[in-house]
Amino acid sequence: MMYTAWMKILYIFILLIVLLFSVLYLGDFSVLLLLILLVLPVFLWLSIIYIKLCIDISLKSNNDSLKRNNPRKIQLIVDNNGFLPVGKAVACVICSNIMTGEKAPVYLIFPIPARNTTTIEFTITIPHCGITEISLQNLIYTDYIRLFKKKIKSNSSVSVLTLPSGKVLNYKINIPYSKSDDEGSIYSRIRSGDDPSEVYRIREYQPGDVQKRIHWKLSCRTDTVWVKEYSLPIRKKAAILIDYSFSGNYSADVIDTVLETAYTLSSALIKQEIPAAIYWFSSKTNKIVWNEIHSVSELNDCFAAILSNIPVNSSRQFIVQAADLIELHSNNAIYYCTPDYCNENIQKLNNIFRKNCIYILTADFEKRNLSGNNIVYVNEDSIEDNLKKLSEAEVKYE
Repeated sequence: MMYTAWMKILYIFILLIVLLFSVLYLGDFSVLLLLILLVLPVFLWLSIIYIKLCIDISLKSNNDSLKRNNPRKIQLIVDNNGFLPVGKAVACVICSNIMTGEKAPVYLIFPIPARNTTTIEFTITIPHCGITEISLQNLIYTDYIRLFKKKIKSNSSVSVLTLPSGKVLNYKINIPYSKSDDEGSIYSRIRSGDDPSEVYRIREYQPGDVQKRIHWKLSCRTDTVWVKEYSLPIRKKAAILIDYSFSGNYSADVIDTVLETAYTLSSALIKQEIPAAIYWFSSKTNKIVWNEIHSVSELNDCFAAILSNIPVNSSRQFIVQAADLIELHSNNAIYYCTPDYCNENIQKLNNIFRKNCIYILTADFEKRNLSGNNIVYVNEDSIEDNLKKLSEAEVKYE
């Protein structure tokens, strides 16, 4: 983006004129002018070498995880310890998606003052979930008349994590439950109930409290009457299986749709105070990992861990290991989010979780010949409408 060829041509043209002038008109002025033009390139060349030795460049970004399609600020920091300024510099920054390998250049044009630190803040918008590597490829600058240019290479880079943005559902997700779940052993962390087998919290007595809930031992040791609040037993549990697979050579848009679906569903379950766990396959350990989620912060931490892993090449290991997880089989509803599946995989899942209510959530529209009450096709532009199938009348099974 910074051209010096035309200046070289102009310099040679001026040099020839001055040379002709010094031949035709002998004198001190013509000779001095010729010497200045001959020495000038040497001075300019030495100056840009000196500037290169005095400049340090680096990239900086905060470590916060942001949602996709939201602007993110990146800082390019240039330290010039020399006494010579730079009138114009061009920095080339490359943004690379780790999963897809897609690259996009960003060019920044700015001056560099002498003996100063320059901070250039620029904004990028990342359209896909996952890790994006932002690397500083080089910094190019010229001398003061653009006769020469110099390139400074850099290994500075920052990695930024982009989470799904999520959709807001204006309806409830209905979780099937069985009669045997009525006496469940899981209790709410945020709501009190009437199950005396588990204490939710202890608080001061208030008018209208039942006397049998008074904590007599604690009240006798203090001057205050304390009562017990019992816990709320939970009958419904859900599991969300995220098959973060890239084996079908699906586009980043399809992967994003699956991740957005899983994130939206998880957010809805958190809002409804339904205990849920997210199961995903770690490419680092080759094992299924699960995270219980009770808040949005826990959900974001879970997705940060998922997206920090490179997608696996096959769904087979994920399904095989899921079959052996006792914790997974204890859930009422199981949601399998995947961009890559086949009839064989669906049959395996239905056989594995035949005692559970399982839903297949997929963005693979190329295989629309697959049908069934438990298959939900999702499109990123209409996730809210697509997931309405999960809000049907609650099913209570034996």
